[in-house]
Amino acid sequence: MLPQAASPCLVEPELASVQIAGLSRGDLPVRLVGSEVWVPAAALRANEANYGAGRATCDGEEYVRLSPALNVQYDPSELTLTVQAAPALLAGGELDFAGTFGDPLPSLPAFSVSGRVDVQRPAGEPLAGLLGVGASLQSGRWRAGADATLSGTLTGEARSLRLGGSLSAEAVLDDVWTVGGVVRLGPGGLGSGFSGLEVRARSPEGTLVPELALELPLEAVVTLLYEERQIARFRAPAGRFVLRNLPLTPEGELLVFIQDERGTRLVTLPLSPTQVRLREGAFAVRAQAGLETGRPVLRASGAYGLSGALTVQGQAELRAEEQSGAASLAGPLGPGRGRVGGAVVRSAATGVTASAQLGYAVPLGPVNAVADLSLPVAPLRAPSVSLGLSYADLRAQASLTGSYDFALREGAVRLSGSYRLTPEWTLQGQGSYRTSGGYGLGLGLTYRLPNGWVLGTGAAADRPAPPDSGGAGGSLSVRGVAFSARLGEHEVALTGPGPWGVRYHHTGVWPLSVQADQTGFWAAQGELGLTWTGGRLLRGVPAEGASLLVRTGVPVLAVRVSGGNVQRADAQGDLFFTGLPAGGSVVLSVDAASLSFEVHVTDSEQPLQLGRAGVSFYDWSANFQRRRWVRFVWPDGSAAAYAVVTVDGRTYSADLDGNVLLDRRLAPGLAVTLRSEDGSRRCTLALTAAEEQRCPALEELQGS
Repeated sequence: MLPQAASPCLVEPELASVQIAGLSRGDLPVRLVGSEVWVPAAALRANEANYGAGRATCDGEEYVRLSPALNVQYDPSELTLTVQAAPALLAGGELDFAGTFGDPLPSLPAFSVSGRVDVQRPAGEPLAGLLGVGASLQSGRWRAGADATLSGTLTGEARSLRLGGSLSAEAVLDDVWTVGGVVRLGPGGLGSGFSGLEVRARSPEGTLVPELALELPLEAVVTLLYEERQIARFRAPAGRFVLRNLPLTPEGELLVFIQDERGTRLVTLPLSPTQVRLREGAFAVRAQAGLETGRPVLRASGAYGLSGALTVQGQAELRAEEQSGAASLAGPLGPGRGRVGGAVVRSAATGVTASAQLGYAVPLGPVNAVADLSLPVAPLRAPSVSLGLSYADLRAQASLTGSYDFALREGAVRLSGSYRLTPEWTLQGQGSYRTSGGYGLGLGLTYRLPNGWVLGTGAAADRPAPPDSGGAGGSLSVRGVAFSARLGEHEVALTGPGPWGVRYHHTGVWPLSVQADQTGFWAAQGELGLTWTGGRLLRGVPAEGASLLVRTGVPVLAVRVSGGNVQRADAQGDLFFTGLPAGGSVVLSVDAASLSFEVHVTDSEQPLQLGRAGVSFYDWSANFQRRRWVRFVWPDGSAAAYAVVTVDGRTYSADLDGNVLLDRRLAPGLAVTLRSEDGSRRCTLALTAAEEQRCPALEELQGS
């Protein structure tokens, strides 16, 4: 309870336009007593009770004295009272993502086969490229796979074919340890890629968790997006709202959309190495031992969370001809986060070199800034610096990066961005420049049609850097996309000039890309695969990471995973998603824009915790009710307009034409009772699968 006070009642109220936290509260009587400001209690919302520091009742109306901690401005000439939001005074709250997504989903065994092609034929030359097939088996916490490839010049007199392949296996031992190995084979034995063993470990509670505090002046709906995937969407109370145990990795950026009564704003959190933060005791390590390019190699990396929000990271690589190591320590520094580290490289060719690194990341209002400095100390020479600035809101996005090496006296800068002119038109641009003389420019414009088509046009020009600082540089080259059209997973583009060509690109379960130009050049890349899991043969192959089989029971239902591309269910209502984060968190969401009126959805979103291995399975069918239109008519064939229909204990109301939306799960043969709106007619019939149901005969009503 706020303390009682009587003094405000001794002064005459003044009518003023009151605005609190950016929202108008109307024209209200305001009482000013020295430095104290009293407003009617009705001006404050229930969750703004802490804005008050006392109360009094004057002439039967309750008043509240505004807290001296508030920024209050009264303009006697304009008769306005403005109160700035103070989230620190409000109750606020927190959301701990640990456990939010529930227990890990059960996994299913899966067997997959796949094929891929990547070929090209320059004008007047033979066909060259790669053909490959593969197979894999997953069961429980282990996975094994094999693939074979045929590459080289595939046609012509100079045909030269090379056979390659690989064998791989991986086992998830528990919630911490994962071990695996791969052997790559080529024409001369071990191929050019890595062959050997790998061990990974991470603390079960998660590793990277930058605690994020949101200052919310009003109750808001908050949406989190990471790498174009929706992590969560929730309603948060006004005040300081803290997000804990965010399921992220140490790269990319987190986009936080905050929607309240004043509109929508965006908070961007870049996740650079400088900003990596582990909870105290959390860790992540990775080690590899084997052969690469036929030579032994050993590499390891890891991170560990210390007290005081400090994080230590390190990595090392050992080869016969070269050894290297690096370590860094990151922690809070002023309003941002700083990092200090060093790196050492020992090479048979260059001897020992060492450098020191400094980094700092800080939010500057709507702009996020990251700066890094590298200082060679052995041998000592001038440093190199880099700076990155990023900005994003609902209409505009921009990124500026620059670097300069004082020893080489060479620098580069790159600017890119986009701006949504209208809901349909978006302008994009980019530019780059090197002090050595090379530069590039690009400009594009897209238009989104109401039917989903996205049309675009653009152009780009670049000039390569000169061979040396004294050269004249290369000639200006103009290239671009004359026209492009995209609908869903399909995109067609006309490219040119120099030379003119056409390109088709299909993204989805079976990606395909085909291109050709006026010189006679053509190329094609494609991939296809089938997976047997959950008693079904599905399109797609489990890729790196986790896979998810979702059972909805609704054919062609459109569903997104964590804000990604829409995928439609097959004829049985199943969806198969691949390439998801193993052991990570995802959010299923129904695409409401394409939802049929005959499908009722209980919850449009569902957070899930994926398993660490295998194909995770989630039965979402209970969330959907498929319905069908049924027309009821009386024995004389007239529509049962506005009749009351009762079936299986559920009651429905017919429209003017006697139509009713019934649950498709209602089995034929169930008794249906039909009663007219005025109660004068009634009949009972057995439900059938037909679209029209006719009453066999009217029943005698009591009293008639």
